[in-house]
Amino acid sequence: MQDMLGMFRRGREQSLSPAERRGCHESIMLLVWRRTTVLILLMLLQSLSQFILVSYEKLVSEHVIIPLFLTMLVGAGGNAGNQAAVHSITGLVTGEYSMRSFNLVVAREAAVGFLCATILTCAAMARVYLFYDATEKFGDSYAIASILAICMSLFFIVLSSVILGASLPFFFERIGTSREHAAPVIQVIMDVLGVLITCQISHVMLQGSRPVSKSV
Repeated sequence: MQDMLGMFRRGREQSLSPAERRGCHESIMLLVWRRTTVLILLMLLQSLSQFILVSYEKLVSEHVIIPLFLTMLVGAGGNAGNQAAVHSITGLVTGEYSMRSFNLVVAREAAVGFLCATILTCAAMARVYLFYDATEKFGDSYAIASILAICMSLFFIVLSSVILGASLPFFFERIGTSREHAAPVIQVIMDVLGVLITCQISHVMLQGSRPVSKSV
C-alpha cells in the first residue's frame, strides 16, 4: 500500500512544473516565518489608528455617529483597496500588466475609484439616514452636518483606497518583495488612513456644532 501511495505521489509530482514542485515542497516553517513577520509588522502599523483616535478623543466622544459608522468606513476602504490590489496582482502575474503599465493602470483605477466612491457614498447616505435618525434625535442642522461628514469621509476613503491598492503591487514588484503582501497591507493602511480621514473631515464639518438632544 505504501509503495502504491509513493508511486501515486511521484506520478502526481512528475505532472507538475518545476515551479509548482518547489512551491509544494517549500518548508512549512519558512512559510510561517515569512507570513508572521509581515503580520506582526502590520499589527504594529495598525496600532497607529489608536493614537489617531486618542488625539481626536474629544471629537469622538461628543459625536457618537463617528464610532457608530467608523467600521463601515474603514471596512469599505479596505474592501475597495483589496479589489484593486488583487486586480493589479493578477495582471502582473498573467503578464497583462508590466511595470510600464503603471501610469495607465493607476489612471484607469482612479476613474473606477471615483465612480465606485460616488455610488457607495449615495448608498451610505441612505444607510446613515435610515439607521441613525439624527434629525429626530438632534435636529435638522446637526443631522445634515453629521451625515455629510460620514458620506464625505467614505468618498475620500474609497477613492484613496482604490488608487493605493492598485499601486501597491507595482511598488512591491519594483523593490523585489512578494506581490501577495499588497492585499493585507492595503487593508491595514486603510484602517489607519480611514480613521484619520474620518476624524479630520468630521473635525472640520462638525466644528462648533454639538448634538443637543431634543426636549421630549
